[in-house]
Amino acid sequence: MRLPDGIRRLVRLPDSARAAQRDVDDELRFHLEQRVQELVARGAPPADAAREAAREVGDVAAALAEMAALDAGRLR
Repeated sequence: MRLPDGIRRLVRLPDSARAAQRDVDDELRFHLEQRVQELVARGAPPADAAREAAREVGDVAAALAEMAALDAGRLR
């Protein structure tokens, strides 16, 4: 039985490893964008806010790789 997309997102059951990776990418992008908006609201120029948010998050590629590995293990 296939769950409707809204329910699937609610319980975080991706259809595939690719969907899981897309979910991780979307989540990370959301948090980065939120942090940039917070910094801009505090008066930082957008370019500086983007650099600071990226610095706070750290190595995005490493974080994505780690999350993908966790998702791959969960999907097995």
